[in-house]
Amino acid sequence: MSTSQETISEFAPIEVERSEPAQSTYSTDTIFWPHLNTLSSELAALHVEEPLNENEWKSIRALIAYVAYDKHVNEDVVCSFVERRFAVKNIIEICSQDYEDVIRYLIDLEPKDFMH
Repeated sequence: MSTSQETISEFAPIEVERSEPAQSTYSTDTIFWPHLNTLSSELAALHVEEPLNENEWKSIRALIAYVAYDKHVNEDVVCSFVERRFAVKNIIEICSQDYEDVIRYLIDLEPKDFMH
């Protein structure tokens, strides 16, 4: 299979209706759009994880302090739970995309979660 055929096979044809004559050198009015799976894999490759901004970081630290106080545990214990849940070595590595999930996780922590 040639390279041009491989490229074309990744795209889905869409017929286009024109209200005026085509002003192009192409023989058809078919536009090829990428299949969703090709497009999503390309977008995933472009995905860049942004670090927490200052306000997000302050909110997480404040909620960690509150949870530690409320559950009668050390803040380091709460941090270790968050690090384990979000698969980071240090809580500072959490990305901005996970901010809302971290907040939900901290709010949902139960006292039984801290018992061994």
